Amino acid sequence: MIPSFLFQILADPISKKSLRYDRQEERLIEEATNQYYIIKKNVPILVAADARTERNTTALHEQYNSSFSYIEHYDKDAEFFNYHDKEPKIVAEERKRNRAFIQSKIPKDANLILDIGCGSAWVAGAFTTEKRYVVSLDVSETNPIKAYETYNNEYHAAVVADAKHLPFQDESFDSIIAAEIMEHLTVPKTFIAEWLRVLKPGGTLIMETPFNEQIVYHLCVHCNCPTPANAHLHSFNRDNIGSHLPIADHTTSTFVFNNKWMNKLRLNYLLQWLPFSIWSKLDSAANSLIGKAESFIIKIVKSKSS
Repeated sequence: MIPSFLFQILADPISKKSLRYDRQEERLIEEATNQYYIIKKNVPILVAADARTERNTTALHEQYNSSFSYIEHYDKDAEFFNYHDKEPKIVAEERKRNRAFIQSKIPKDANLILDIGCGSAWVAGAFTTEKRYVVSLDVSETNPIKAYETYNNEYHAAVVADAKHLPFQDESFDSIIAAEIMEHLTVPKTFIAEWLRVLKPGGTLIMETPFNEQIVYHLCVHCNCPTPANAHLHSFNRDNIGSHLPIADHTTSTFVFNNKWMNKLRLNYLLQWLPFSIWSKLDSAANSLIGKAESFIIKIVKSKSS
């Protein structure tokens, strides 16, 4: 059963008009155009047909006269990589610390949270236990369906949608989390503007991405063209992040964390018994003394006058 709170904020991904739920046919309909969207296993599939066929280019694609469909790419990515698989203990501990840092930036009064690129649905696992509402969103069908099956409760809904064309009404969410997403986007500024559209005035957008990453390229065995490792298209730091953000009167702050050498020396794993508050101070001290932070958070608080 689809949680009732989701129906209050859904909209057509293109027209942004409200959708009617046809319970008998198990689909959502935009009345003006009679456009409909199917529902699979209680998860609405709200990707417009045009978006699935759209071809995208970056500077790399232009250099080699190529293009790609990011929706098709991440559909296959979700089929190939099971984000719900259990990870090795050391990796799991590093992720746990990263996620705790992200959680610490979400206001305590944020009642409705959107998780863009939900992956393993850790956001739903973290916040629905606090009786906060979460919408897990991904462009693949695989991840949101698994997310809803894993955290099947009244505080959690899942949606298949394109992050560039969100199927929600304006000013719907108190907070939005986009972890490990920005580096994959063709034009981050375009996506972020759409995310801010669905954020309430005074709401918080948290974006987490690698910090000052040196992107490594490999030669693709299929097309014989260079391809970036992990499909990372951009590298972000405090000097260049402004050029990737929409021009608007919002409050932006940045944070670096997750020290490279603490990871390499397995200190995060060895010190896993430390509470997050103490670990974060040690991590901050390491980044101040020797640098080499690996993770970057951009926090945007939406202007209340927008």
